[in-house]
Amino acid sequence: MFAKLFPDLIRITESCDLKAVEFFTLWYLKNRGDQGDDDQWVVMRKEVTELLKKEVNYEDKDVDQHLRRLERKGLVLRRRMTAAEAHRRVRGEDEGAVVALLTLGTEKLEEVKSSVNQLFADKVLIVPPALRKPFSKVALPLIIKVASHLLQTHPGPESR
Repeated sequence: MFAKLFPDLIRITESCDLKAVEFFTLWYLKNRGDQGDDDQWVVMRKEVTELLKKEVNYEDKDVDQHLRRLERKGLVLRRRMTAAEAHRRVRGEDEGAVVALLTLGTEKLEEVKSSVNQLFADKVLIVPPALRKPFSKVALPLIIKVASHLLQTHPGPESR
């Protein structure tokens, strides 16, 4: 089913003025980052570089261009770790370059999320009500159990 939705997901990211790799980067910062100063989610620059090299086959220059593009859009900021962040040992480090998710980046993620929620709502509405009712009684509790298990075994940044 995901494969059938993939073109819709790409269309959504593009309608939000994002490339898929930009969305992936913003999502990673928000969901795997640590709370930095000014409520910014931060990840060490070297971690972002390693991630993009591994997952997208980027070279160092590609990562630099990618982050520069996100900075020009006002979505992220490349900077040095602040003294307060170093004191808290953000990402287990006490110095170095970080990539910070800015407010506009968080807003972009919410824009994509809203569109994806609408996409799923539209897809569910075309299912006849007679089929939706059993789904809500049988499958939904199972989905909730799976989601709960995932949250327990893979905690997000809020629980770190």
